[in-house]
Amino acid sequence: VFAWGHWDGVIMVYDVQGNFLRKFPLGRKGEMVMIAGMVDVNQKYFACSAYESISGRYSLCYYLDKQTGERVLLDSIPTERFVSPIIMKEMDGVMRAVEANLSPIVKSVEGFVYADHSNDTIYRVSSDGCMKPVLVRSPFIKETNPEILLKYGSEANGWMFLSSVELDYDFVQEKGLRQKYYGIQKQDGQVYELKYVNKDYPEGEFNVSGANVFYLSVDKLMEALEAGKLHGQLKNVASQLCGDDNGVIM
Repeated sequence: VFAWGHWDGVIMVYDVQGNFLRKFPLGRKGEMVMIAGMVDVNQKYFACSAYESISGRYSLCYYLDKQTGERVLLDSIPTERFVSPIIMKEMDGVMRAVEANLSPIVKSVEGFVYADHSNDTIYRVSSDGCMKPVLVRSPFIKETNPEILLKYGSEANGWMFLSSVELDYDFVQEKGLRQKYYGIQKQDGQVYELKYVNKDYPEGEFNVSGANVFYLSVDKLMEALEAGKLHGQLKNVASQLCGDDNGVIM
């Protein structure tokens, strides 16, 4: 059993009875590390991504040997190209922060996909660490203002699903990190913009945040209810709300 936390910097190894066996480094101090899964049939490596979270200086993609803790580096993004997914602002003497929900390396139906948000290219990664480019974005991330991050989602039935995350946030209204969703037909490369539709609110506009949630305020729900735009469970919930209640998280 391998146990770790994103910020712990250590992987703890136990047997199936819960007895401690050993530990080895997951990342370095100050690194935010994510593990996408085991790499090959022998399950020798973890596929990992990490970024230096304190000052936002770099990000890495690597295979981690499960026995020795040794890193096999696949890619590194230096300071001049690194784009921090964290937005920070001081308000009333308190530093507040939000972070886009990103997955730089993802296990897909065809192996691993490396899609670090600081890169302008998405790669497939083989079990021996070879990277093959499959998609190049345009415009490049450094050409957008505010910066727009590209996030790999999944693949199914000849489609690749992606989203873009706008790196902008209003801390007063607590809104931002707006996403747009895309489907790409892999056979011909045709790109389609996708939209979320909810059967209980078919006329609603759902721009899901970088945290993969959507918030409906009480005011908006009451307005939609009075206009006869709500149906089903959402209509039942809205009919029981009053002005002092919390909104609904979807």
